[in-house]
Amino acid sequence: MYAGVSLESAVLPGAFSVLEALNSRDPAFRGGLNKYGAGGRSAGKYPPQERKRGASHGHGCHLHKKKYSQIPSGRAAARCDRRGPGRGPCRAVRENAQPWRFVVLGEEAKAAFCACMEAGLQRETDAPLLPESSGGLPDAWYTLGIICQAPVLVAVLNCCDKSPFAPNSADEHVSELVNTQSIGAAIQNMLLKAEDLSVGSLWIANTFFAYPELTAFLETEHQLVAAVALGYADEQPNARPRKPLESLVTYRL
Repeated sequence: MYAGVSLESAVLPGAFSVLEALNSRDPAFRGGLNKYGAGGRSAGKYPPQERKRGASHGHGCHLHKKKYSQIPSGRAAARCDRRGPGRGPCRAVRENAQPWRFVVLGEEAKAAFCACMEAGLQRETDAPLLPESSGGLPDAWYTLGIICQAPVLVAVLNCCDKSPFAPNSADEHVSELVNTQSIGAAIQNMLLKAEDLSVGSLWIANTFFAYPELTAFLETEHQLVAAVALGYADEQPNARPRKPLESLVTYRL
């Protein structure tokens, strides 16, 4: 499925090119919407499963090019924690918190991540920490297959807030809400830059089903918010249906 290019020489630099956009002063990479949808199915260790209606922690609306044929190339520095999706301050608890942190995983590290996520999904199936969200497990297993196939995975951390399974005060909850918005904007900018580089991307949030296992693997006390899979696409899936605008917007003019 992948081109015969060394991971050391190509994969990580390609991911860095995406991440470098977060440090850019170019306003084109400070926000915006991803117009691409999701679709298609990927081959790999984990077969496609029927998706169930109900709670799901995968951001399917941001899915683009889920099947990968080769690994990204191009060199840049991963200095994501210096400048994020804009220069405006975070005003809940901290001024200009810049809460985003990124861990770029390739080859062996990504394989270990996948093994930990598999163990976590199995544990969640047998002894769930998120029982009311169990409807999203089939989608999480499907996503795991995509992660295993993608050449590069970027784990996205929130360095200002704690585990979602820990109790929160009202102030801590407000801080978490604000920081999560900032990190979401940073992820969106990564997807925009990936598209600019013709790199396929997948925004993944159903890592929460394997939260204890994955944070232990990453050896972090930071909050694991999401992951982003990157790779040159091997398919061009159709856009997923969108809800009509009139069902989403209320005007009070």
